[in-house]
Amino acid sequence: MDVKNISHVLNYDVPKNTEDYIHRIGRTARAGSAGKAITMLARHDHAALRRIIRRYGIEIQKWHAK
Repeated sequence: MDVKNISHVLNYDVPKNTEDYIHRIGRTARAGSAGKAITMLARHDHAALRRIIRRYGIEIQKWHAK
């Protein structure tokens, strides 16, 4: 899928496959433009997210729901 002018991606879950996560968030910031990826997760998603962080060395800003 190639959709132009995507500024935000909202993940409602964390993919089990790390490549799928990178593929999803890669929809933003194409051709030098800025973008944001927001990922919602539950407790059972923490391990998958840690694998993604370790594998790709990405920095994730945490927000907590109230």
